[in-house]
Amino acid sequence: MTTRKSNYWRDRVKKEMDAKEADDISLEQSMKQLHDYHFRNIEKEIESFYQRYADKEKIDITEARKRASELDISAYQKKAKELVAKAEKLRKEGRTVTKADFTHQENADMSIYNLAMKTNALELLRLNIDLEMQELANGEHKLTKRFLDEGYRKETEFQAGLLGLSVASQASVKSLADAVINANFKGARWSDNIWDRQDKLRSIISQSVQSAILKGKNGLTIARDIRREFDVSTSYAKRLAITEHARVQMEVGRLSMVENGFTMFDIIPEPKACDICKDITKHGPYHLDKWRTEESSPPFHPYCRCAVVGVDEKHGSNHESLDKLNKTEYNQSMKESSSYARNVLSAVSLIEPRITSQLKHITKQSNGNLQGLDFRLKSLDSLARKISTDSLLDEIPLEEAANNINDALRYTAVFKPDNFFDDYHSMKKALVRDGFKIEKVKNTWLDDGPYNGVNTVVSKDNIKFEIQYHTQESFDLKNGKLHELYEERRLPNVTRKRKAELDKMMFELSKSLTKPSQIERVN
Repeated sequence: MTTRKSNYWRDRVKKEMDAKEADDISLEQSMKQLHDYHFRNIEKEIESFYQRYADKEKIDITEARKRASELDISAYQKKAKELVAKAEKLRKEGRTVTKADFTHQENADMSIYNLAMKTNALELLRLNIDLEMQELANGEHKLTKRFLDEGYRKETEFQAGLLGLSVASQASVKSLADAVINANFKGARWSDNIWDRQDKLRSIISQSVQSAILKGKNGLTIARDIRREFDVSTSYAKRLAITEHARVQMEVGRLSMVENGFTMFDIIPEPKACDICKDITKHGPYHLDKWRTEESSPPFHPYCRCAVVGVDEKHGSNHESLDKLNKTEYNQSMKESSSYARNVLSAVSLIEPRITSQLKHITKQSNGNLQGLDFRLKSLDSLARKISTDSLLDEIPLEEAANNINDALRYTAVFKPDNFFDDYHSMKKALVRDGFKIEKVKNTWLDDGPYNGVNTVVSKDNIKFEIQYHTQESFDLKNGKLHELYEERRLPNVTRKRKAELDKMMFELSKSLTKPSQIERVN
C-alpha cells in the first residue's frame, strides 16, 4: 500500500471519527433530554402529593413543604399512639370522637403526621413514580437501539466506500445485523445491562422517596436527591450506548475486511486517544485471526473511538521498515521539539508559584492535600519527548503538538475515599470561585482501565495545567508498582507477549483498589 494511499484512507477514517463524535454528542443530548423529561414528571408527582395535603389543610404549598420539613417522625409516631389511645378511651366511655375532643395543637400534629403516614397516598405516589421509571427504561432501550441500528448502517456504508471493493457483500453483512447488535459482550447483552440498571434505579428512587417522606423532607429536597440519581443514570446510559455503538461498528469493520479478503488490520487512534490506545496502534498491523475486542481491537475501554482499516498482507510485512522510518523521524523531531518544550516550560514557570500557592490553600480547605509537588513541572526531556511523539502519532506540526500540551504543569490532590465526592465537589466550586476554569474532566475510575483517577484540565490567565484527584491508595499505586510496569512497557525492546503480560498485571493491580464513595457522580 503506497504512502499516498495510506494517507488517503487515514484521512477518510479521521473524518469519519469527527462524524462519530458528532453522533455521540447528539446521543448524549437525547439521553439527557429523556432523563430530564421523566425527572420532571416525577417531580410533578411529588409536588402533587404535597399539593393535596395543602388543599386539605387550606394552606399554600410553601407552608405544606415547611411543615413537612419540620416533621420529626419518631416524635410524631409516639404522639400519634398517645392520641389514638385517648380516642379509644373516649369510645369506651360511649362517646363519639370528633376533632373537638382534641386541642388545636393535637389536631395539627395528627394532620401533619398523616401527610407522611397515609399509606394509600404514599403508595399511589410510589406507583406513579414506578410507572414513570418503567417508561424511562423503555425510552432508553428504544433510544439506544436506534443509535446502534443507525451506527450499524453508517459503518456498513462507510466500509463499503472505504474499501471500494465488494460493495455487494453488504447484503451478507446486513443479514447479521441483529446478531451483531445483540451479541453478548462481557457475558451480557446491552439490553440486559439497561434493564438491570434501570431496575436498580427504580428501586433506589422508590425507597428514597418513601424514606424521605417518612423523615419529613419536603418535595424540593426529595427532588434534588432524585436529580442526583438521574444524573448518574444519564452518565451510565451514555457510556453504555457509546461503547456498544463502537463495538457494533468495529464488528461491521471486521466482517467487511473478511468479506473483502483482508487478512490484517491496522488501528488508527482517535484524536483524544489515551496512552494505552496510542501504544497499541504503534504495534500494528495485526492479523485478523488475532482480533480480540478490548485486547487487540477497539473499543479498548468505555468511550473508545479508535478505528480499524484493512491492510494488505504485503503491507504488514513492511512494518519493520516503517518502524525504522518512524524512529528516524522521531530522532529528527526530538531536536526541534526541545525548543518548543523550553517555550512551554517558560510560560508555565511564570505563573507556577502563584498557582501552587492558591491550590495549596484551596485543597486544604477542601479536606485534602497536594502531593508530589516536587514533580509539578514536567522535565524538559520528558516534555520534548511527548511533543515529538504526539506530532508523529497525530500527524500534526510540532508547534501544534506543543500548543496541545496540558500537563507541563500538573498537581495531585489526595482525598479520603469515604468523602471523595464531597471534597472533590467542594474543591471544584472553590476553583471556579477563585477564577479558574475547568476545561475538561476525565474520570477513569469508570473506564475499567489500568489507571484509576480523576484527571482534569484547568486554565487560568490562558495557561492550561492538570489537576489529578486521587485517594492515597490510588496515588501510591500510580507512583509505585504501576509506574514500574508502565515504564517497562514503554521500552522499545519489549516483546508483544511481554507487553500483554504487563497489561494484565496493571489491570489486576488496579482492580484491587477501593473505589471512592460516589465516584460515579464525579464529572
